[in-house]
Amino acid sequence: MELRDILSVTLLCVFLVLGTYIASAASGCPVKVDAKSTSALIAEVPAINTALQSCPTAVPSQLSKLIKNGVLLLEISDADDISATITNGNATGVSVVNGSSYAYKITLSSCQLDNILSKQNPAGAFAAYYLSGKANLGASGFVNKVKLWFGKLFIKPAFKKIQVDVEDCTGVVKEESKKPSNCFETYMPGYEEYSNPETKKVWDQRFAETGHVCQTQTAAAPSNDGKCKYTYEQIKNNDKKWVCWY
Repeated sequence: MELRDILSVTLLCVFLVLGTYIASAASGCPVKVDAKSTSALIAEVPAINTALQSCPTAVPSQLSKLIKNGVLLLEISDADDISATITNGNATGVSVVNGSSYAYKITLSSCQLDNILSKQNPAGAFAAYYLSGKANLGASGFVNKVKLWFGKLFIKPAFKKIQVDVEDCTGVVKEESKKPSNCFETYMPGYEEYSNPETKKVWDQRFAETGHVCQTQTAAAPSNDGKCKYTYEQIKNNDKKWVCWY
């Protein structure tokens, strides 16, 4: 197995499953994901999946030789997992799962994934965690395990060339987002304000960063038992409500 083959597996996990950018030049319908955190990525998975349903994305040619049909799994040790389905050499779906069968998988923590998503060079960030032993590549089935074993003989020197500085994440306990008790899940496109391109840009950035948004049902501000990172005071027909990104 050549180095480019194993890199294709790794890069597909990093760029497809982690959602930095997916594009199919042949179909002309790119799938772009802006998530910069684990929670935001998990929240965006349904939208990514919907886009892939109407626009299956061709995987790298080297990877299609390795796996034309199967599942690539992103196993997040302290959160839900994400699986990417490959059908006839095309990425046809992404879903949030709690354990799944797979052909190949990548294992890391949400702290590491947060770091990877926030970097301009996510592959370099993954390389750093892999080389430090904090992230792992695995395979299921005898043939896949043999291919991965040979690939790992060559992957270390290649990763040394691209690794970047990352947070150690040792002993880090990820603080869970907490919704205020008087705030209820909401849908941003349903707001009149969201139709404004500038507002949409800001709100999308907030959601990509936090992964959660809710709205109060009364004029009372979000309760202090939650953790709003951003808030928006909506006043319409003398009726005030609050939007909270947490």
